[in-house]
Amino acid sequence: MEENGMKLTVVPVDANNRSVFDRLIQSYECEFSAITEKKPLPDGTFELDTHLGDRYLGYLGYLGEVPCGFNVIKIHGQDRFEVCEFFIIPVFRRHHLGYELMATVCNLHRGKWEVKQISGAYDATAFWRRAIGRYSEGDYVEDSFNDHYWGAVTRQVFNSSSL
Repeated sequence: MEENGMKLTVVPVDANNRSVFDRLIQSYECEFSAITEKKPLPDGTFELDTHLGDRYLGYLGYLGEVPCGFNVIKIHGQDRFEVCEFFIIPVFRRHHLGYELMATVCNLHRGKWEVKQISGAYDATAFWRRAIGRYSEGDYVEDSFNDHYWGAVTRQVFNSSSL
């Protein structure tokens, strides 16, 4: 999708843009603190649940030179992936940029995907239902379960291999 004539560009997080990611993920943690009940550390930053490296890859979305969000995924195997963190800056929401970011990353990593939302993240759950429903043409499964780390979660599972 385009926003004011600019197309979303998705790039991997690397040494050149890591500081952008580090700042955006703090905004994400702050926004979710109302649900997670996390409080900032004495230096004003939030402790992260997911750290890039190993099997965790990050992607940044840009409109021109302006970062608009990120997606962090976990690689569980050759063709198994999980969305761990996902964020679109509020001013850019409702412009289909979240869908474009999700679809671009899913197209880069073909296989079985899992996305979870913590209890109380109603807007996130609604977003993922719409985005995954559109991307998979309705071919996904949703369930709820008690995650060992997050507690009650809603989960969607779909496969990007044939899309």
